[in-house]
Amino acid sequence: MARAHNRQPMVNRMARIEGHVRAVRAMLVSDRDCPEVLIQLRVFHNWTNHGCG
Repeated sequence: MARAHNRQPMVNRMARIEGHVRAVRAMLVSDRDCPEVLIQLRVFHNWTNHGCG
């Protein structure tokens, strides 16, 4: 059980990443303007490279 507890932060981070990817996908599907999508992709890139939370 201790191993599962140690993985919880990673599980939480993956859930946040999944949510952001779904949001960006929804922006693309709804034909949002490219600059808006690019901003979100940059946020996502920075977030995943420098930590999130």
